[in-house]
Amino acid sequence: MNPFMKPLYQEFEGHLYRLFNATIDNVRDVHLDATGKVLDEEFETLFNKYGPRRLRQEMNWQVTMLAVIQRERETGEKMSLDDIGAFYWTSGLRQEEFELHEMEDK
Repeated sequence: MNPFMKPLYQEFEGHLYRLFNATIDNVRDVHLDATGKVLDEEFETLFNKYGPRRLRQEMNWQVTMLAVIQRERETGEKMSLDDIGAFYWTSGLRQEEFELHEMEDK
């Protein structure tokens, strides 16, 4: 792993444990089962292509989607976009704002 990715992984792991009492290995397994893709490879590709801010955004997206899945399973109802947004803003995840050129393929 690129040593510059380590702080991002530590932040991600902290969110997983704090919000779900889960480990990154749990998330890796779920991601592989759901998508057939290796999470760490996807993270490394994003980091190499777009840098640390984009990787943090993806990690936060993964946390948010895990919360959506958990809540929908618990309640049996689909979360609205407003509910998802409320979770995101109250979850303690760092928001990154991007310029359009930072999101384009290079």
